[in-house]
Amino acid sequence: MGVVDGADKGSSTALPFAPWEVVPAVVIAVAAAVLAWRALSSTPTYDIGLAYQGGIEAWRTGHPEQLHTWISTPFLAMVMGLASRVFSESGLAWTITWINLAAVGTVLAVVWTGLRRRPTIGRGFWWVTLGFAVAFAPIVSSLWWKQLNLVAVALAFFAFLAIRRSRPGIGGLLLALSLLVKPLAVLLPIALLFRRDTRRAALWTIGWGVAFLALSQAFLAQRAGDLATLNPFPAIDNFSQKSQPANVWVCHPENFSPQSMFCRIAGSEGFGYQRIAVIAGVLLLAGLANLVLRERPGRSWEVFSFALLLSPMVSPIAWSHYQLMLFPMFLLLAVQFHERRAPWMLWIVFGTALVLTELIWRPASSLPGALRMLLGGAPETTESSFRIMSGAMFAQYALYLGALLWFAIRDTPLARRRPILLRSAQTRENASGEHGEDSSADQSESRF
Repeated sequence: MGVVDGADKGSSTALPFAPWEVVPAVVIAVAAAVLAWRALSSTPTYDIGLAYQGGIEAWRTGHPEQLHTWISTPFLAMVMGLASRVFSESGLAWTITWINLAAVGTVLAVVWTGLRRRPTIGRGFWWVTLGFAVAFAPIVSSLWWKQLNLVAVALAFFAFLAIRRSRPGIGGLLLALSLLVKPLAVLLPIALLFRRDTRRAALWTIGWGVAFLALSQAFLAQRAGDLATLNPFPAIDNFSQKSQPANVWVCHPENFSPQSMFCRIAGSEGFGYQRIAVIAGVLLLAGLANLVLRERPGRSWEVFSFALLLSPMVSPIAWSHYQLMLFPMFLLLAVQFHERRAPWMLWIVFGTALVLTELIWRPASSLPGALRMLLGGAPETTESSFRIMSGAMFAQYALYLGALLWFAIRDTPLARRRPILLRSAQTRENASGEHGEDSSADQSESRF
């Protein structure tokens, strides 16, 4: 994803469009249109409908937490409360779908425009990665569920892009909005805070977050007619109470969080101790990631990708479409593996994680279930779907393992095979120029 920065620096001109590229362009456009049509033509309001009901309650009483389905932020309660005065539930669902499509389209356009300008990226690789992005199951599932995940991740992406371009105030604003819409990238501001070059952006994020939280609490207090509603802690307590085993979804197979896995294996007894163990485990994984990235600045896309990869593991509830958070790491590794000719063993780990991620296409079905029906088999049963989910949840761990191994060996002889050739002598002259180093890899490091 960091390719957008290298492109903006004018490091290379974009590849000209070849006649044969009409074929993949048409195929991908048709696939994208079909997936978008499925999202737009779906009548159930799904997750945005639940948010809408919370907004109605927020406007009516100032207490959306009274709904058993509400586990969102006070800021979203304010936004949904205002939206409920303008939109019907179905109208809001249709609008959110278009916003999600715009968010996905904008991010893909920015990233793949940058990829087009990388001297080490050929046309074939460019189209293959774009095709996988369009058909990335968690993105599609988020569209179909009418989720706010895509908006939150797009805001986090543009926030980090602003931070990389030395605009910490704007970056902090966008990141705060991302977390307030949906607190998915929860580890990102913490990672920024612990790096000197991004600490200012983290402080801006905290400042903007406090300001918006105060505004949303004031809104809820005004609707409730009670100054006690200014206290934000009941919202935290609400999430904590609804994240206990009494909530059937906490230990459900469709919940991909480590907490849910522990709960299903060991039972709900000692749930609090399990929670402590999970948080300690995620902190250990974050510490190992920080260890292999100790020479990388906070503005590097490695930091961004690891923070998003690990963030869903912190929450006790992480649905299958939260694997959207794996997308930055998938793309980062794909580009670096390609440019540096990574060992095949790491490609195998990468492929395993990608296959596991692509298994679940909720709310439609799993990929194996869809293929079985296509071949004339019986419709997928709930039990079969749950079994597939139990395997698909390990995508996040496989991807983490592959990323950790890669960044541990990336600058050692273990990672080096034949370097990829640049497209022209001019780009070679613009590359690192250090003897014995892979010039394309140096470009990759400067942009990611």
